[in-house]
Amino acid sequence: MKEKHGKSLFLLFTVALIPLFLLLAACSAQQVKMSPTMAVLNTSAFSPDGKVIAAGRNIFNVVLLYDASTARFQKALMGEADKPNDVIARSLSFSSDSRFLAAAGVDDIVVVWDLSSDQTKIRLTGLKGAVAVSFSPTQNVLAVSAPGNSVTLWKIPEGNQVGQLNGHSAPVLSIAFSPDGKMLATGGADKTARIWSVDALQQIRVFDGYEYPVHSVSFSPDGVRLATYSGSLKIWQWGNGDAASVTLPEASRSSVQTFAVLASLLLSARSMQLGGGPLGFPPFSAPGNVAQAISQRLPAIFSPGGKILALIRFNRSWHGDYEIVLLDMITNATKTVPCQCYSLSFSPDGTKLAVVGTFGISESVRLLDPVTGNWIQTDKER
Repeated sequence: MKEKHGKSLFLLFTVALIPLFLLLAACSAQQVKMSPTMAVLNTSAFSPDGKVIAAGRNIFNVVLLYDASTARFQKALMGEADKPNDVIARSLSFSSDSRFLAAAGVDDIVVVWDLSSDQTKIRLTGLKGAVAVSFSPTQNVLAVSAPGNSVTLWKIPEGNQVGQLNGHSAPVLSIAFSPDGKMLATGGADKTARIWSVDALQQIRVFDGYEYPVHSVSFSPDGVRLATYSGSLKIWQWGNGDAASVTLPEASRSSVQTFAVLASLLLSARSMQLGGGPLGFPPFSAPGNVAQAISQRLPAIFSPGGKILALIRFNRSWHGDYEIVLLDMITNATKTVPCQCYSLSFSPDGTKLAVVGTFGISESVRLLDPVTGNWIQTDKER
């Protein structure tokens, strides 16, 4: 009788474990499908005229253009005819007149297209390590992260180098001009952010004390504040040197997330690239790992009106590995939107947020209302 009872308990225990293992396997499969290393669209830019959204691939070496009002795909931009696949877009930037689009990757090429003809206008070569580009909002000057941990300035479309900024001790991961074009902010793998005078080509301020590489910098529209993102968000009143570490709501820790983590560990379906922890912590396995900092740069950007700051952070769930956080700069209220997304860019009027990533089973662009946190339904989704 005792033996029969023991067998029954064993059978019951075994049956009870089946749903758990099925759930673990399902979570693991979901995470494999959504792995950031498998992501295609990983960077974006909204044209200043509000008509086009550019999205860059980290494989297949191509930049895609979408209609900004419908989020419909329009066309692809390739490299030159004899080198069609030499562009790995890690960073995109439009010129102030929306005519030129620059793309930088992890190779030694920066490509600038003339969108009036969709032809390659300039190929800047020999820039090994170039992973960030940014056009000045007031003139056709392009800032490019360059070898030697520097930033070079180029006149476009002439293609002449007009300046160089030296000071970082590790590669520059992010670049942003101030709204008046007089200053340039940079974030580096040396765990510092810096502000430079564009005219004088001199460093104005250094912000340090970061635990991880600074993978995003963004000026407020009035140029007074600088948002830096390095796993944690800091907003500097850079003129007087004060910085406020912004406390965001904690990422949710649901049972689904816990099962997903267990699945990855038990079934080895995906290497854990989570740094201090898998649930909302900085997404770096090693603070000094430059390659990983480059591959997992997440944005934190001010809206054109300065009322909202949008960022992406790690938060594994059924909806994906990440979530968008929308911070109201006046009330400090936040909204979160789960997604499998990697890049954000505001429309010039601030009413739309272009989000690129994996939606369903395909990589595409979707539009988000930054005020409500709701996805904007477009014709292609109706």
